[in-house]
Amino acid sequence: MKFTTRKRSIPVILAAVLALAIAALYLPSRNFDFIVLDDSEYVYGNELVKGGFSLEGVRKAFTESHQDYWVPLNWLSLMADSEFYGIDAGGFHLTNTILQVINGLLLFAFLYRATGSPWKSFFAAALWALHPLRVESVAWITERKDLLSGLFFLLCLLSWLKYSKEKSKGWYLASLAAMLAGLASKPVLVIMPLILLAADYWPLGRLRENERGSGLKKLLPEKIPFFALSALFSFLTLYFQKRNIALPETTPLSQRLSEVPVSYAHYLWKTIWPVNLVIENRADTAPSVILILTGTALLLALTFLAFKGRIFSPALASGWFWFVAALFPVSGIVSVGLNTMADRFTYLPHMGLFFGLVWGIGSLPSLKGVPGKSAAFSGALILGILFAFSSLQLSRWKDGVTLFAYHFDTTGSAFAANALANAYGAAGNDELSIRYFEESIKKNPFSPSVWNNLGVKYEKTGRYPEAIEAFKKSLELRPDTVDTHNCNPSVWNNLGVTYEKAGKYPEAIEAFSRALKPGPGAGAAYCPGVAVSGNVAAIVSPERELSLRPEYFRAWYNLGKLYKREGQDDKAIEAFQKAHEQNPENPDAPGELGLLFAKAGRMDEAQKYFALALERDPENFSSNLFMALALLEAGQTSRAEGFFKKALELSPGNPSAHYNYGVLLEKEGRRAEADEQYLEVQKLDPGGEFSAPARGRMSANP
Repeated sequence: MKFTTRKRSIPVILAAVLALAIAALYLPSRNFDFIVLDDSEYVYGNELVKGGFSLEGVRKAFTESHQDYWVPLNWLSLMADSEFYGIDAGGFHLTNTILQVINGLLLFAFLYRATGSPWKSFFAAALWALHPLRVESVAWITERKDLLSGLFFLLCLLSWLKYSKEKSKGWYLASLAAMLAGLASKPVLVIMPLILLAADYWPLGRLRENERGSGLKKLLPEKIPFFALSALFSFLTLYFQKRNIALPETTPLSQRLSEVPVSYAHYLWKTIWPVNLVIENRADTAPSVILILTGTALLLALTFLAFKGRIFSPALASGWFWFVAALFPVSGIVSVGLNTMADRFTYLPHMGLFFGLVWGIGSLPSLKGVPGKSAAFSGALILGILFAFSSLQLSRWKDGVTLFAYHFDTTGSAFAANALANAYGAAGNDELSIRYFEESIKKNPFSPSVWNNLGVKYEKTGRYPEAIEAFKKSLELRPDTVDTHNCNPSVWNNLGVTYEKAGKYPEAIEAFSRALKPGPGAGAAYCPGVAVSGNVAAIVSPERELSLRPEYFRAWYNLGKLYKREGQDDKAIEAFQKAHEQNPENPDAPGELGLLFAKAGRMDEAQKYFALALERDPENFSSNLFMALALLEAGQTSRAEGFFKKALELSPGNPSAHYNYGVLLEKEGRRAEADEQYLEVQKLDPGGEFSAPARGRMSANP
């Protein structure tokens, strides 16, 4: 009885040890920061996420595509973190750690329930959860979608396990629902039907060796709804990627096919020797002929061995098929995004690879007589080494500067230099940011986005001639006629800002005007890697084609400021109105329109635009003061008083607000209160422009 009780407690103890090990590894990330690469777009610079959890946010998550994917559950997860933690990186990291712990336990549960072997299940799950290739998925907040999709992937498998045993429609539907939820987290779950077939073969044993043909005929029909979901989400993913990121040069199919075996070889090598793990871009991973031939030979040889080994170890064959199938969509065959290869791409494939290895090695006749203690010691040693390597890799993700300094030291690539420059820029170190942008250009002088980003830093640090030359170089490398990304409006706008600051107003007007001439790619959603000069904060509305391009708002707004400076008020009004049309949620353009209409004596229109500005930013001092002045000019003193009070609450030491509030009080016959305001003006700014008029209006001059 005691033996039975102890035997039953083993899975619980192993699950607890697994959870504690994963938590111990990843909890230090609670003190990590965001990194620049993608975290801005997905979290701290994303208005949907920053708004927290709301009905409107939920609606947008489900009805709009964001960052080129329809992944509403990913957005809901990030929005929930924002609601709970605020925009605190540590909170987001903590959620990632919790999800990784849960996923490790779910993998253990699936393997144990399917095989009844707690020790092998524990070792396979621990190998997967503690391997250094997991670090990118867990430490990078942007990759929340890996963890969420992994969660639903494993829930789908557990539901399928129950269905295979009980033939219950409820568990079948639960499995289908879990797949749908996983696809709504990350479309990589299009491989789910193939994984279910692998699981049917092993560990579920639903596909017998002697009935492969007839067995498949029985098993395939029940996968039809799963294949239908895969087809639907494959289409949606390619549609959104094509619509929003048309790569400047589509990678030829022949090159993409050649990258596939190299990807498999790369991941197998990194599984064995997980060092120098970095984020690499497509240009830095172009394979040589030798690599292609070696990768192809390795892939074919291992596939042959797995097929032959299915007799003594069906787990080995199932695990290899799982690995190959799950990795295929991200093996380089589809040409989208930054990466051909990335550590995070192994999140699902590694599950199959590790259980295949554990059960496959355990099936070797030469290991049958190995004592349990020796096996346990060897397993613990391997896991300890993986834990140490992962802990070291995790420490490199502390912040963007630490991460990309390591990447640059490791690869010395133009991509790493550019990423490090961006990280230093985000940390406020413009000098080092410029240094590494220049380093990136030395290694690759043909990148328009890096020239542009360097120009932004030159402009910010007052090096206007160098900034102008950098922006011109960016435009030269990406002429408007071949601007498939249509990134040039951003660069023209940046050039205009720099000309304006350099006092070259005609050139600035010309540059802003060029920014407003849409090129061939005007429908593109955003311009990856292109920074923007100036301090105009744009809130982008995803529902609109051109409104998706915040540079159009900035260009119209900056053009309006220039026309206003030049005294061309009619043109300024037209430009600010265009800016307001492009981005109705931004308060700056309505504020400028209010001032111009007030200057022209068109008080009704001035009030209208000041009201719009205040709707968008009620705490803006200038908008409150100007609204008060417009109402005072129109004789609406009772309404004006509230805005004066709000302005003074926001800026108690502003002489203009005190003086004009005194004028209002004087008009209402509240002489004593008016004198208090006039006296305050003289205290705040004795020699200022409002001091003498205030003294003259007091009932008893001091």
